[in-house]
Amino acid sequence: MSDGETVPLAGKGVAGEGVAGVSALSRGERALLRRLPLYQQIAEDLRARIERGELAPGEPLPSETEMITRYGVSRITVRHAVAALRASGLVVTEHGRASRVRPEALGTELVFTPTVTRGPDGEFVTWDSQGWADVEEPSRYRGEAAAHAGVLGVAPTELVFVHERQLMHATGTQVLYRAVIPFTTVEGTTLAEDPFVPAAQLYQALAESGHEIGWREEIRAVMPNPDQAATLDVPDGVPLLVHSRVTTDRCGRRLVLEETRLPAHRTVIAHEDSP
Repeated sequence: MSDGETVPLAGKGVAGEGVAGVSALSRGERALLRRLPLYQQIAEDLRARIERGELAPGEPLPSETEMITRYGVSRITVRHAVAALRASGLVVTEHGRASRVRPEALGTELVFTPTVTRGPDGEFVTWDSQGWADVEEPSRYRGEAAAHAGVLGVAPTELVFVHERQLMHATGTQVLYRAVIPFTTVEGTTLAEDPFVPAAQLYQALAESGHEIGWREEIRAVMPNPDQAATLDVPDGVPLLVHSRVTTDRCGRRLVLEETRLPAHRTVIAHEDSP
């Protein structure tokens, strides 16, 4: 039997073993479940066991042999079911170890609020102002605008400062942040002494130099490269959310590009109205 085939819920299969919770489904829900490929039926059963707490965070999944016996399926079908759970972020697999339920408590999410606000003294407040810590020393270097040239409206050979950070939130979620600042932006500002500062200080320096700044933002989903997936502990098949912000002046000149990459399976993006 191939993975694309379905099996009846009666008899040997997901419901045939008397799995807890299946009998509580309505007739319509049972009919819908029967239409799923077999590996998805198994994945749904395992998902339900995780959500009920039968398989706790950090606990290994049943072995392949146990699942083959329980569900009466082939090894490849079991592996596809586990891969589906891994893609949804419920399960992690480490080399040489059994697949296990993701250690973090279910429902733990990062609420990422990128809105820029002003404090009581007029200082800028950004998303990284509270609850975040650098995982390692930030990377600071000079280079050419290259791939960022179009967004910044400069030539690809324009010289820029690049500030890269890996941060961890109190929830345990990690993100990757990058600011790209053209040399021309820092001229005549206090940033000329040190452009590698947090975003709030960037905005403050630009405002104090006479710029009336504003922002253009967008959010898109991209698949991580292997390094990003490993750094952010992103399961196979799960994308990153990329929040991009371009700081502009009143003439529309683009001053700074910031990009924050967040794991989609653990992030909710919420905007608040700026005061």
